[in-house]
Amino acid sequence: MAAVDLLNAARPLGLRVRLNDEGGYWPHRRLTLVRERLAQMNSVVAALAGALKDAADETGGQTVQSPIFAPPHFERIEAEGAEANAEHLRSAVATVLGPGGAPPPRAE
Repeated sequence: MAAVDLLNAARPLGLRVRLNDEGGYWPHRRLTLVRERLAQMNSVVAALAGALKDAADETGGQTVQSPIFAPPHFERIEAEGAEANAEHLRSAVATVLGPGGAPPPRAE
């Protein structure tokens, strides 16, 4: 957000600025929207990481590790993401597991 403010401050100096802000902060500086989108992205990452970890655990695949597992409320975040993105998650996990449904071999 500071970068957006810095670029905006450069406009009066003649710098042409074009911003593409997926977080929704620009141009209205709506922090609530940024927080909502961040929570949404965290839930997608948590759901995918959880689904991949579960699939690897069930099939003997590589251990899945991620910082997204660390928050004490990870399971709530994962459940929200899984509910909102169930079809996409199934497709993503199937893509990662491959045609036979088997995970990549464990690294030795």
